[in-house]
Amino acid sequence: HEDAHTVTVELPDLRFEKSVINVTTGQNPGTNATQGDMLRYRLYVENLSNVTVNDFSLVDELDALNANPAFVPGTLNVVSLPGGAVDNSDPNGGAAGTGLLDIDNLDIGGVGDSVVVEFEVLLAPTVPGGTFVYNQSDLRFGDFTADISDDPNQPGTDDPTRIFVETGPPAALEKANTQDTATIGEIFDYVIT
Repeated sequence: HEDAHTVTVELPDLRFEKSVINVTTGQNPGTNATQGDMLRYRLYVENLSNVTVNDFSLVDELDALNANPAFVPGTLNVVSLPGGAVDNSDPNGGAAGTGLLDIDNLDIGGVGDSVVVEFEVLLAPTVPGGTFVYNQSDLRFGDFTADISDDPNQPGTDDPTRIFVETGPPAALEKANTQDTATIGEIFDYVIT
């Protein structure tokens, strides 16, 4: 009863990546956008170990990293889920009311097994040009955050996705004259709006 025992514990080793595509322009990976563009985020979790991972969730409060709301409330739309996943997302959730992604009941097997979750959301027309919009997701077991997503297109680890917001093109110009007729040599005015 006093013999020494050794127990080896294997922990899962996961790759958790998040990337963005500008659906409006087709830019992949998305690096820049203008106000009102539709963005598609892709969450990818791959098992790099032989330890199966059961019943985890992916959670993303869309504007958690932005000083001002950058997404249009109600536009969060989950477009791709693995089989058996449960979507508890709220398009008007989160502290800013711009969306809360909440996907649970996720499982992955041994080495090389993976899951993909994709969602789309609209960039707000009020996002100032010349700023970055950031986004990052959590991989959770219950209420415990086990990992945060990394943008594979950024150097380093645990980088949030970022997209540079450019100022959109001006609205269409209109030109109108200020009088119906004019004679030769008479000053004629135009108004350009």
